[in-house]
Amino acid sequence: AVSGHTVSAYMKYKPATLEEAGDYLLQDVLNPGEAGMIAVDKYGNIYMDMNTNGMFRGSSDSEGNREVAIWD
Repeated sequence: AVSGHTVSAYMKYKPATLEEAGDYLLQDVLNPGEAGMIAVDKYGNIYMDMNTNGMFRGSSDSEGNREVAIWD
C-alpha cells in the first residue's frame, strides 16, 4: 500500500509518467533485490518491473495484447 501511494504521489506532484514513478520507487526508494511492482494508470498504461532477479508477471489489454514474463 505504501509503494502504491509513493508512485501515485510521485506522478501527481512531479509530475511524472507511471514508468518514471515506478522506476523511481524501484531504483531510488527500495533496496536492491527487495521488490517488484505491477501497476496500471488511469490511461491503461501497464508498468511491470522489479529490482530482483525475477518476478512472475503478466498482463492483457483490451486490444488483445498479452505479456507473460519471469525474468527481464
